Amino acid sequence: MNASRSAGSPCRRCGTPVRRSEMPSAMNRGTEPYERLVFWCPACQPG
Repeated sequence: MNASRSAGSPCRRCGTPVRRSEMPSAMNRGTEPYERLVFWCPACQPG
């Protein structure tokens, strides 16, 4: 969980800027725009 900070902040492990994504909700079938925000370090958590 090194990328639990806000988007753009440096990763605590490697210093790469943290990215943010929005995951659609499978339960709402498109009625709600996003269920949760996901933060990750593209260097430490590729894929």
